[in-house]
Amino acid sequence: MDSVELVTLINQYRQAGMPFWISVAVSPFKYREADCAYQYLKLEKKFAAGADYAITQLGFDVRKFRELRRYLDEKGIRKPVLGNVYVLNKRGAEKMAKGEPPGCWVAPELVDRIRKESLARDGGQAARLERAAKMVAIVKGLGYAGAYIGGTHKTEQLKWIIDRSEALAPRWEELAEEFNYAPKNAYYMYESPAKPPKPLGVIPRTLNLFGRMFPVRQDTPLRRILVSIFSWIDRRPRLAHNFERLEFAMKSPMFGCQACGNCVLGDMEYVCPQTCPKQLRNGPCGGTDNGQCEVIPEQPCIWVKVYERAKAANELELLKVYIPPPDRSLKGTSSYINYFLKRDSRPGRDVDNPGPPLPSSSPDEKNELHSSRSR
Repeated sequence: MDSVELVTLINQYRQAGMPFWISVAVSPFKYREADCAYQYLKLEKKFAAGADYAITQLGFDVRKFRELRRYLDEKGIRKPVLGNVYVLNKRGAEKMAKGEPPGCWVAPELVDRIRKESLARDGGQAARLERAAKMVAIVKGLGYAGAYIGGTHKTEQLKWIIDRSEALAPRWEELAEEFNYAPKNAYYMYESPAKPPKPLGVIPRTLNLFGRMFPVRQDTPLRRILVSIFSWIDRRPRLAHNFERLEFAMKSPMFGCQACGNCVLGDMEYVCPQTCPKQLRNGPCGGTDNGQCEVIPEQPCIWVKVYERAKAANELELLKVYIPPPDRSLKGTSSYINYFLKRDSRPGRDVDNPGPPLPSSSPDEKNELHSSRSR
């Protein structure tokens, strides 16, 4: 399950009476358009799914803190958000400068500053705590609901940071000028020049055209005909298996299909979520690095392509649609049959109330069907 699906599940338990308070994460510290915009789109999905508040990833760029605050204000989102304030020491700074852990990044200029501070008699502790106190004052001045303080568990240090931040609060705008640690040519949603969308490729253009020419999402005569055809195929397990193999042979080289049986290509700009190493369905994780995958760094993040295609098609709002987790019992079965017979898990369909069950068969046919579904 991805984070949006998990929030949805926890919220369902809460509605049933279990007392949950749901927190989620968001990283405004993304410096390419697709990475940045999708973080904010996904945060909207998390809030819509039932999240109560959010905490930012750690970063030391006030322009990005300000950007997220402006985005939420313009969208009318009133959920509380905490700014992440991290007491960063030399060891942590050097690791994060290399992207460890994924999603955390520290500018070389800040690393150099912390190295110099660490030469002090106290190892740089006073400078670290002062920096944290300044950031608490800044995020509260920007309108964040508060600060999430990390990097220390010492009560006396936490108390000092809080007390010092209150003393610095009147100067927060002046202090904000100190925290502009960002890469060169960084993307800022409200500052960077707008880039024209990349043209759609032949495959998404063609499929979009077919979708307009042959609408099947609504109750149309064409859909009713296809339901009848696929119902007839479905009652013949051997034929249904062969049809699934034909479907896989077409979709695998074109989309990277893995025969999940719950195809949502039409909701993801014809990019298969199974090609994401984490198999996320509602947007990228927080570990993307300049458009590259966290798990396989040499591979582009698939969500960059989803975003660019949606932008080119003027369909960015559709990326806010919730995509539920797949029904994994359908793996190895035809997604077309599952779609038209309403068995699969997809936007707008409750997987707990599926369509008609798989047909009853002879013992041999049942064994064949089970092998097909378990592949």
